[in-house]
Amino acid sequence: MPKWLSAAFALFLSLQVFSTKGETVDYVINKYVEAMGGRDRLISIKTVYSEAVTPGKGGNSIIVRTYKEQDKLFRRTISSGSNNNLLVITNSNGWNSDPNGAATFQNWTKESILKAQPELDCAGPLVDYISKGYVAELAGKQEVNGISCHTVKLTLKSGLVIKYFIDSENWYVIREIRKGYDPANTADLNSEMIFDYSNYRKTQGGYVFPFKVLSGIFSNKALNYQKIEVNKPVNYRLYKTGYKKIP
Repeated sequence: MPKWLSAAFALFLSLQVFSTKGETVDYVINKYVEAMGGRDRLISIKTVYSEAVTPGKGGNSIIVRTYKEQDKLFRRTISSGSNNNLLVITNSNGWNSDPNGAATFQNWTKESILKAQPELDCAGPLVDYISKGYVAELAGKQEVNGISCHTVKLTLKSGLVIKYFIDSENWYVIREIRKGYDPANTADLNSEMIFDYSNYRKTQGGYVFPFKVLSGIFSNKALNYQKIEVNKPVNYRLYKTGYKKIP
């Protein structure tokens, strides 16, 4: 082999080794954090309010309003015509409205509340995952809808496992699979939920969010976000159900 060809081959191998070593789990997570606006901007998020729309039955639109307060509150209302459903999670409680339509609420078990705590994390579980006591692993590459993705497996202290599929070009999460927590069915802690994210956009202040989410919660119908607001004050009344709770 000519010397110049041997040297070129050696350089190629060294670059391949560097690329392989560079793509550690922290490398991938850090690229994701940068794509979402950077760590400082993400940890500055204390509250998030969003409004989304998805098609309902009979041509009616379903409106989904969500409030988050860091480490304190996740509240989601689903409204369609005269029907309203409410789900509330705090750092110590959880309940949802009776699916049969009664003006009562179903209390969650302690295990369900614990596994739902990531909903209270405005920055998301991947940000500062080590300080949160989580374990992250790089689980190779996989294609999602024709897009090459890095797969990150995150195990939370509660035992909840989340798999993130991160676009290897723009570093956005385009799919998330949660095993062990289904917000639509708290009785099944072995369930698996898939969320597909797209249409990432910057909001005021440089915060980046996916404005389209597809999940089984809404029978695989897309939630299209009309509004996302960051760091707006949260009314303390949002922590209340507004209905009599079941003891």
